[in-house]
Amino acid sequence: MLKQIGSFFVVLFFAHAALATPVLSGDITYISAPDDAAHGSLQSGPASQGAYPEFTVFFWEERQNVHLPHDVRVNVNLPGVYDDVSDLPGFDSLPFLPKGKLVSSYMLHFDPAIDPIVSGSVTFESTMMIVGVIAKKGINGDDKLYSLTDGILGAAQTSYASFPNGRQLEFGSGDSFSLSDDMLTLSFQFKSNGAGFDEIRIITMPVPVPEPGSGILFAAGLSVVAFRLVRRRG
Repeated sequence: MLKQIGSFFVVLFFAHAALATPVLSGDITYISAPDDAAHGSLQSGPASQGAYPEFTVFFWEERQNVHLPHDVRVNVNLPGVYDDVSDLPGFDSLPFLPKGKLVSSYMLHFDPAIDPIVSGSVTFESTMMIVGVIAKKGINGDDKLYSLTDGILGAAQTSYASFPNGRQLEFGSGDSFSLSDDMLTLSFQFKSNGAGFDEIRIITMPVPVPEPGSGILFAAGLSVVAFRLVRRRG
């Protein structure tokens, strides 16, 4: 019985963590996962002919609470500033998320008709932390980190681009991002030339730190169970 109650509170905590909404700031707009994320489908800016006349980066939730079916490679998983390709680990030493890890995924997508510079940030609550970022296809050009994770982490209803050179940041040409020391905030700057588009896949996991109230509730639940066990034995 004690084990069952403990499991209940663990499930309750992770369910709450999954519902936490990231805080967005800067040139960024939250949207529902689109049907089409191919080049030209989600443009913004004065020349876009779309619903967003101002330049904006689109942000949407992808798959949530997924147990990885196999190891997943990412570009980075540590705090720091990434504004040059030399800041990324080499292809042979790319970090990976291990099989079985429970993760959620989010997408940043910037596809302007011309070449502005935009910036902003995404901050997660303390119950979630960033554990991996995909911002470039692969160091050697063969390993397309985006397409390899679309089927696992991408939104089920979204058709993702197969545009060979567009789905990545162009480090050294105005694109950059950083991860805060606590791994709760990703800040970005994008500069697109209109020929391609910028995307960052953000992968998070729950942080098993109970909230103050949940500890009291858990203790109360254990007290009730203990009292009943004592009565039965008596």
